[in-house]
Amino acid sequence: MAMVVGKRFVSALFVVFSAGTATGLAKYYSPVVAVALATATVALALLLPWLIVSAISKKKHRYSVPLAFLSASLWEFACSYLAKLLDYPLWNMFLFAGLGGLITVVFTMVDALTKPRRHSAEVK
Repeated sequence: MAMVVGKRFVSALFVVFSAGTATGLAKYYSPVVAVALATATVALALLLPWLIVSAISKKKHRYSVPLAFLSASLWEFACSYLAKLLDYPLWNMFLFAGLGGLITVVFTMVDALTKPRRHSAEVK
């Protein structure tokens, strides 16, 4: 079960989330700094986890998709912790992304555990 998400869709999400994040950061920083921080934040919160999930879920293993989302969630939690330490105003964006990833892990694990296993040899 390989996950394929279109690059146009991810690009559109990047633009929308960058605009919203820049708007939120404009309360704390100048517009130029807000746009730069928003771009970096969305790259760390959206693009890098997407790359992690895309790379790991390509493996032909039963649990590759849940492990991919778990890895991305752990990345989000690490970013949340670092952002909180640095007193970044939108640190909770990473935290909520990690929590959403954990919810996804639960659903994909249930799906992986309830699917019947495929055997290469037919049973006679």
